[in-house]
Amino acid sequence: MSNNLFDRLVDQDDDYNSYDRTPLFTVDLNDRDKLLQWLTSNLEQLKKASVPRFANMRANLAVYRGIQYKTQDSRTGDFRVDNTNINKSPRLISNFTYEFTENKVNNITQIKPSVEVVPPTSDYQDKISAKATDLLIQHLWYINNIDDLVRQSHRYKHIFGEAYIFVLWDKYKGDIDPKTGEKTGDVSYELEAPYRVFLQKAKDFDSAEFMFRSKVMHNEELKKKYPNSMGKVQDSNIRVFDAELFEDRSLNDETLVHYFYQEVCEYMPEGFYAVFSKDVIFESGPLPFSHGKK
Repeated sequence: MSNNLFDRLVDQDDDYNSYDRTPLFTVDLNDRDKLLQWLTSNLEQLKKASVPRFANMRANLAVYRGIQYKTQDSRTGDFRVDNTNINKSPRLISNFTYEFTENKVNNITQIKPSVEVVPPTSDYQDKISAKATDLLIQHLWYINNIDDLVRQSHRYKHIFGEAYIFVLWDKYKGDIDPKTGEKTGDVSYELEAPYRVFLQKAKDFDSAEFMFRSKVMHNEELKKKYPNSMGKVQDSNIRVFDAELFEDRSLNDETLVHYFYQEVCEYMPEGFYAVFSKDVIFESGPLPFSHGKK
């Protein structure tokens, strides 16, 4: 990921000086109201600082798709808006940017990363174990569709300048435990659009200790997952960017949910994890990753 993101964030002196840098460990994590206030305040400030960054991403995506700027609403930045004041006369274009990007991505991902499993000795059993391990790696690569994940992450990197792959634990994956009859769980991979990721202001990626990830979820899904908290979620006029329509849209029967990750540090030895909306914290607790990183 490009460090230009951090250069743009810390170079904005006015925003940085007004940024609330109160550390999370000073907040009473058992006080849901104060915790929600800290989370929403920090997220909003990071969103504000990211406005120029997201504008660049949106413009880059438009160029990649060959969207004609002649049909853009100069006030909202939306495309294909039903507005008689917009000149919708088509222009003849040849989108070399799309072809260049796809060729670049194909060249980079043509040779996939290789993992060579070498037996520790020439013993027959070690050779069989090494072969079985190699087949297991190929199987995991296939069922997780790693080729497409790597290809899409490089595409994001070239279009947006950033790409984020979240390595998570999915308790509904894996084999069925014969003793409990439940799934054993397994690792899952999710590629997130970079305009929905907000990192702590820092000089580089490794120095950022926390981050936010925003995700649109249907209210029925939230009711199933958090039945005791959905009553506190209020309707709002929140609008989110729809990459398919290439314009902002209002949420109908949906909620903008945010995930917060605080890595393990000196004053927070267990890290911290929270799922929340602007109205309520759905869940919170220690960071659910054994390595203590985001």
